[in-house]
Amino acid sequence: MKKIFFAAVVTACSMSLLPSAVFAQNAVNAVVVSADPLAFKKDLVDLKEIPQGKPVTVEFEYTNNSDKAVLIKNVQPTCGCTVAAYDKASIPPGKSGKITATYNAAGMGAFSKSLIVEFSDDQKKTLTLKGTVI
Repeated sequence: MKKIFFAAVVTACSMSLLPSAVFAQNAVNAVVVSADPLAFKKDLVDLKEIPQGKPVTVEFEYTNNSDKAVLIKNVQPTCGCTVAAYDKASIPPGKSGKITATYNAAGMGAFSKSLIVEFSDDQKKTLTLKGTVI
């Protein structure tokens, strides 16, 4: 009886160590995700309160901190009430620029609008502007 109890305890203890061994294996096999192609000063702009019916333009400034040129393939607003503008030329290493977004504050209340920035290497970055229309 003691042997059965001892075997059960040993089995239970070894099973409790199994998840940590699996976790350690997963950590070794983790994939490293590359950094954003451009370093943005802000990826969220809080406009606080803005008047209804008056479009507001914000700027998302960036710098290319990589060692190669970066191309913004597209900037897609997630809503028709926001229009984006950006430089279509390649951004050399060390150079800065900006993406502008104009929000048409037609409806009253809180809002949060996003821009999806697509790069030539298929990476994406989300920029957001938010606030309250009064």
